[in-house]
Amino acid sequence: ATGPTLIFEKILYDFCTQHHWSFLPFRFWVGVGIATYLLILIITDASALVGLITRFTEEAFATLISVVFIIQAFQKLYEIGYEAPITIHPEEVLQSTCHCRLDSINANGTTISKNLSVGVTRCIDLGGTPEGLQCFFKPDVYMFSVLLTFGTFTIAYALHKFRDSRFFSSKIRNTISDFGVLIAIILMTLLTHTIGLEVPSLKVPSSLRPTLDRSWIIDPFDIESPFVILIAFLPAAFYTILIVMDQQITAVIVNRKDNKLKKGYGYHLDLLVIMVLVLICSVLGLPFYVAATVLSVMHIDSLKVESPCAAPGEKPQFLGVREQRLTALLAHVIILCSVFFTSLIKLVPLPVLTGIFLFMGVVIVALFVVKYTSTISMIFPLMLVVMVILRMYLLERIFTQKELVALDDIVPSFSAVMSPSSKRGHPRRPPPPNEEELQTLKAKRQRNGSSRHDSVRN
Repeated sequence: ATGPTLIFEKILYDFCTQHHWSFLPFRFWVGVGIATYLLILIITDASALVGLITRFTEEAFATLISVVFIIQAFQKLYEIGYEAPITIHPEEVLQSTCHCRLDSINANGTTISKNLSVGVTRCIDLGGTPEGLQCFFKPDVYMFSVLLTFGTFTIAYALHKFRDSRFFSSKIRNTISDFGVLIAIILMTLLTHTIGLEVPSLKVPSSLRPTLDRSWIIDPFDIESPFVILIAFLPAAFYTILIVMDQQITAVIVNRKDNKLKKGYGYHLDLLVIMVLVLICSVLGLPFYVAATVLSVMHIDSLKVESPCAAPGEKPQFLGVREQRLTALLAHVIILCSVFFTSLIKLVPLPVLTGIFLFMGVVIVALFVVKYTSTISMIFPLMLVVMVILRMYLLERIFTQKELVALDDIVPSFSAVMSPSSKRGHPRRPPPPNEEELQTLKAKRQRNGSSRHDSVRN
């Protein structure tokens, strides 16, 4: 799952809660609807429409995903501050000692209260009530969490930029940069356990089972009414738009000419695989799988090949990308093995992971307001389609063709993208015209305009 899909899952859950529906059965039928829509798109070769996706849409979508990580990071910090607030008046905590009030009723029916000097856990086990500010006082937890978050972000970002520094050889710099996130997590985790404060940590189940008390298979007929099945196909349409745009835009970003990839592409096959995975995840109640933009771009960066520097201080030249499947396969095998190392994963503090979320984002808030408008929140995937329409029709009227070529790619016509000849291979965008072609295009438009003017005058 990615940031936008996480947003839609939250919207879908709130929608079910508002109407008192069971979420997982409703989500199952949403998944069936998504698979149906994806099958229609696959049959009609709708993936050819990715030719309409230009750098304008790519960067707007990447910004949206990055903003999701930033917002989630600050939300987690706010939740930690709510559980362990900052102590504004420490003298009040020193004066309010912790004691356990244990109430009992004697034979006459009179309530007798006793104050015991025991810990909070022991007090709750005895059935008492902990009283006093020192019972729940957590010293400096919130401020330490803030330091961990921004410390992790700073280390990860600095090591990420270490690739462009002039220290050591390019191979050593690239290796340090590729493992920058892991190094930041290890360093800040060791710092946390060295200091010894009870910072919130990641909650991981000890066994391989669903977190809820349910079976692995979702009961699709545990619904309130058969009409719920029909209603599920409406949010499924919006979810399909989100999944298709998320998957295809990520694929377009990865397959940029800047990356100098040599192997072929499979936009239609990708949607077929996504359709099968959506059905499996709907049955098991798992998050829907789709290409992750940030991780995909970072994966491409880690596989880039640069020329060896001959002269001191010379900037290496980008040669291409190591195109293979081994790194992605090993990464997912390690993710599978992480299930058996939950005792180690529990040691990672939650603020450290929050710093990683902050690292994966950028400081731009565009397009994110729609998510918090409850009346239109479910249709926020349409904003991605609107970005394509704005690029095709609105920006063409605001900027000149020369200005658009300098900032973006040329958008082909709808008929050119959907023609049978363009569907045989990868739906490539036409190369940007040079200066001479722009002058010819401008002169042609002027001649067409003058001829139309003469015909009207005649």
